[in-house]
Amino acid sequence: MFLLSVIELQELLANAMDSQGNVDMSKVEPVVYEPRNTAVNANGNDVSLETEVGEMVKNSLRHKTFVLLLHK
Repeated sequence: MFLLSVIELQELLANAMDSQGNVDMSKVEPVVYEPRNTAVNANGNDVSLETEVGEMVKNSLRHKTFVLLLHK
């Protein structure tokens, strides 16, 4: 799975909003994000449902905020 980190995304968004013209998206590089900081279950799965739901809620709120900012 390829993801941009939150900080990179926020920097790209800030640059896009500050620029007068188009932003060159060809400079955006995907980053593989594999934290591996949770315990591994007996089945080899290290996904924490609570953590994933929490991250989903945070990302949803960020997305809604960015969309509202872009509409202004």
